[in-house]
Amino acid sequence: MTSKLSIIYPAIDPRKYLGLAVRLALTQDSLSLRTAANSAYYSAFLFSRDKLAQKDYITPYYNYEDHKYVSTALKTLLGAIGNDEYRLRMARNKAVYDTRDLTIEQTHVRRLDWIIPTAAKIIKLVGSLPIRSKST
Repeated sequence: MTSKLSIIYPAIDPRKYLGLAVRLALTQDSLSLRTAANSAYYSAFLFSRDKLAQKDYITPYYNYEDHKYVSTALKTLLGAIGNDEYRLRMARNKAVYDTRDLTIEQTHVRRLDWIIPTAAKIIKLVGSLPIRSKST
């Protein structure tokens, strides 16, 4: 008999969250649209965290503290794209935490037609970063 405590989450490719976001964005119900914003952000964030660590730009904690490190690293490495990552997180926060009707005129409300391509752009640019050369 398997214990409920022994559940294991297999490793994933964070880019799969972006595919989920695209599929969810095709629906019109609020829960799916908000989940699409969440999935798009986490796709870009988790991919960036993992690639930046793999390429020796950051040492992640694999917890909430990584948001700050990823954001800072992206601003340093990619300039305006790093700022887009921050705006992407703010858009995700608004979509997920605010359960009221949201309109584009409200602060930090971004449409999925900005959120999803921005997440894809961040993933592409972070993937193309070179491995950080170590000083000797």
